[in-house]
Amino acid sequence: MLAVLIFIAWGIVKMYRPATIVVRFLDRLIGAPGRPGLLDRMAALEVQVQRIHTEVTPNHGGSMNDAVRRLERRQQEDVDRLTEHLKVAERDQRRIDEVAESVEEIRKIVED
Repeated sequence: MLAVLIFIAWGIVKMYRPATIVVRFLDRLIGAPGRPGLLDRMAALEVQVQRIHTEVTPNHGGSMNDAVRRLERRQQEDVDRLTEHLKVAERDQRRIDEVAESVEEIRKIVED
């Protein structure tokens, strides 16, 4: 009888470590009060991923992707308008320089 009790005690000691590993695994998988389990956390992550996916996928105006595209388009329009204004300013400056040269020539003729 003593041998049986020693054998059972030895079995319990040898099985304690693997049993605690299994219990910890199940605890993390299932969760505990105040600490969600793996399945709950994965469900929460799926919701977050879906929310992000919705924001970065074009949806006719409401997503971040659409907002960024609008901003890029408006920025390009602004760059195009600025480039056109710069061309007009350069053209006008050339005309001003030509008129200034003409005025200087006329002044020289009048002074002589």
